[in-house]
Amino acid sequence: MSPAISPVCESRLPDAPLSRAMQLGFLSLATLLLVLALAVRGSGREPLWLAQLQPTLAQFSPTLWSLLSVAGLGWAALGFVSVQKPALAERLWPASLFALLLGGLLAQVLKKWINAPRPPSVLDAGELWVTGDPLYFNAMPSGHSATAATLVLLIWALARPPRWGQVLLIWAAVSVGLARVGVGAHWASDVLAGWALGLVVGLLALHAVPRAPRWMQGVRGVRGRAAVGLLSGCVLALTPWGYPLAEAGQWLMGLCLIAAAGWQLWRHGQLARPAALLRVLLGLVLLLLLLAWAAPQIDLQQWRATLARVSAADWLLAALALLLSLGLRGWRVQLEWRARREQSGLPTASLSYGASLRLLLLHTLALNWAPLRSGELGYLWLAQRQYGATAGEALASLVWLRLQDLLVLASLSLAALLAWWLGQGAALALLISAFLFLAGSALLSALLGRLALQHGAAPSGRWQRLRGALAQAPSQGAQRPIALLSLANWWLKLAALGGLLMALLDSSALQGLLAAIGGELGGMWPIQATAGLGSYEAGVAGVAAWLGTELALPLILAAALAVHGLALLLSTAAGLLVLLFYGLPAPASAATLRVA
Repeated sequence: MSPAISPVCESRLPDAPLSRAMQLGFLSLATLLLVLALAVRGSGREPLWLAQLQPTLAQFSPTLWSLLSVAGLGWAALGFVSVQKPALAERLWPASLFALLLGGLLAQVLKKWINAPRPPSVLDAGELWVTGDPLYFNAMPSGHSATAATLVLLIWALARPPRWGQVLLIWAAVSVGLARVGVGAHWASDVLAGWALGLVVGLLALHAVPRAPRWMQGVRGVRGRAAVGLLSGCVLALTPWGYPLAEAGQWLMGLCLIAAAGWQLWRHGQLARPAALLRVLLGLVLLLLLLAWAAPQIDLQQWRATLARVSAADWLLAALALLLSLGLRGWRVQLEWRARREQSGLPTASLSYGASLRLLLLHTLALNWAPLRSGELGYLWLAQRQYGATAGEALASLVWLRLQDLLVLASLSLAALLAWWLGQGAALALLISAFLFLAGSALLSALLGRLALQHGAAPSGRWQRLRGALAQAPSQGAQRPIALLSLANWWLKLAALGGLLMALLDSSALQGLLAAIGGELGGMWPIQATAGLGSYEAGVAGVAAWLGTELALPLILAAALAVHGLALLLSTAAGLLVLLFYGLPAPASAATLRVA
């Protein structure tokens, strides 16, 4: 988010983006820039000109050029257009999204095709001043300059800022281009070619996306853009972009994007509970502070070497296993609520697998991104809307679900520790855990049933009704398949995560399984940051240290973060896709369930 670009007034939005004369003018400018780029590149004197230009740029702070380089990233541009006011964003966001994707793809293809060396590949250290990590290949065109030119053109066309705003826009694009020369990443011809590419892509975007699709308009559009703004802020703040001098500035940019996205949700997203948004934002801020403390202790080269131990095929296989585990969990939810309706004598036709999977994925999405496990409330709300359940029944179902989760993890923990003590492998631990879980599940069901029967057939009081609901779920007919699905769901999930940790930590399968169990137990603590980040990694690191892993603690935390990030990415993407294409469930029209 370039500081030179200020939000524009939505009252000046034009009916037509650009006149034909202005389009020809921008196209002529792009042609002129491209001709200049080729002329400068073909002159053979560009290294000499760069050696003369850099001392002039060096008179300014190197931190400024580093900050402008970060501000020219595609993530910064996407975040900036995502947090504008709705009247402008509905026109600016779709065209910008199209342009950034197309421009990024074309820039990478041209870089590979031209294969031009960057200044550090040609000039000696005494002839060039480099800020940040040096880059050596794929110089032309400059992607940062293309992004800046595209964004300037789209804002110019769709917002029509006043004269002073147009001057600021031009200054911002020029500053980003000069910054790429100032940090020693590009030649002047690369910047000129990048500006030309950005103008052409911007014009194409105006023609390809003349108006926003329906799903990008209204309240849904505000929420979708705010979600992208939050994501862009996190990526901008957390990713090391190779400019140490700009770290404080990129964190500030990320926090500003997060705050602006939250403000748009608050003002225009029609949230039923704005306090929930505040908790999410506080959780994100806590996460950013935690990573700010941990990031300087991680050697990126060692982290990349650690991640390289797992092949792309293994990452894909683990991702498929995690998605399958979500599918099994949705099936388990369907069987439980089908058993409840059958016991109450209500129809079960509406309890399709797709509806149950939607409830599970939306609940997982809320659980991931609402801090302090406040997302559990989403299950209660979703169950009442989708199944017509009472609050007591929804709470009983959630409690039973969590009791089974704890029972699976406890049985797996005991079995894995027993196998570790006996010197056996992970296969024996899984077999022992299956026996312990099935026996414990049957014992827990019988115990709750006896507690409910002690109070007769007509329970009175909230606590007694809750115990009656717990004893009723699941019914005797569905108890075994529900237990088997819970066990299979956790087996798949922990096998995927444990296999990745086994490779990343260079340990045995049983050690990887124990580390994955430690992460899941750590993620269940009620006091945690958003998505369990921090507590999950601490659980993995604690178990790995207890097992005597030879890796340093920062690398263990980084490996745990990579594995946890994969699980979060998959579940979050699945939840967002369900929310985007299917929305929230409508209130159930059938009779509500009642506990007998």
